[in-house]
Amino acid sequence: MLKLVSRAFPTEFPYHSHWKFGHSHLIYWTHSTSLEHVVPIARGGLDESSNFVTTCYACNDARGHYLLDELGWALREPTSSTWLGLTEYLPALKATRTRKPIPHI
Repeated sequence: MLKLVSRAFPTEFPYHSHWKFGHSHLIYWTHSTSLEHVVPIARGGLDESSNFVTTCYACNDARGHYLLDELGWALREPTSSTWLGLTEYLPALKATRTRKPIPHI
């Protein structure tokens, strides 16, 4: 969804294909998910599903190779929500890919 918003509004909502910080809108770092190792590989963690959690890119990047307790962080249970994100706007956003851009006033 975020990439479609970026395609529709590239100046206001930039995206960089290699996730260069400062070249993509901040929401990519705070609201996109990343697969994270609970115990980092560098600290002896295994590359298997029992050692995986999802997190935002900002937290993943900030954590580095530290263990959660070293940072005073803890895992929390996933929240329950009926929110579907921006999926209701998906058809309209996909349609913008075929339209000519509207010039800025």
